[in-house]
Amino acid sequence: HESDFPESWLREEIVHPHFQKRFSETFSRVRVKSEVSLPEILLKSRKGTYEWFRMLLRHPGTAQQDLDTVVVTIEPVGRERTLELENMRLSQFYQAMLSESIGYAEVDLESGQLKSAGGLWMSYRENYLQTNQHFIEVLSEKLQSLISPEELELFRSCQTPEGWQQVIRSGKPIRLCYRRPIRNKLSWVELVMHIFQEEITQNVYGLLCLRDINAQKQREDEQLRAASRDPLTGIFN
Repeated sequence: HESDFPESWLREEIVHPHFQKRFSETFSRVRVKSEVSLPEILLKSRKGTYEWFRMLLRHPGTAQQDLDTVVVTIEPVGRERTLELENMRLSQFYQAMLSESIGYAEVDLESGQLKSAGGLWMSYRENYLQTNQHFIEVLSEKLQSLISPEELELFRSCQTPEGWQQVIRSGKPIRLCYRRPIRNKLSWVELVMHIFQEEITQNVYGLLCLRDINAQKQREDEQLRAASRDPLTGIFN
């Protein structure tokens, strides 16, 4: 018993903003449509969150008086399909994030298996196939002389359930800043490590991204120097 349907669902944002145009078009010219199915659409559930549903429109009959009436059936999509759609969304998110990285890697933290690697870390893929050494330990050896002992201990702890669960509970990634050679030039980089746990398998994965922040660091250093300079004499305090 919806009033002013389907416009009311658009006004009240029951339909997710990304699907509003498609939703509206589905209900246009219904007289000439026999059956319409939207494979998946995000609708606001009774809990107030957007969830995946499948929607089907059909005429109750073929008589003339039935052509301007449609029966709308909405049902939640299966759990497996929901997980598949969520994985597709996460994959697109990761690809967007990795496109800004100069190096990246995805690692199974429980086994140490390197799932993928690229950019400046491309060679680690071949090394893992030869040695089967835990990727976090391999990277720790490279970082030993570049970061503080406290940072190194935090990074290495991600090989253990206690360590990665602590990061998951915090809801924040690990961030490490240090200098390393890039194209024969010593540059500032930031290593960001996101940790997540799969809902079904409960496997824990780490997504590591290496970003070039040298230009950002140089700007910050220039701003600090400018702030510490005496405006009258031009001499640094």
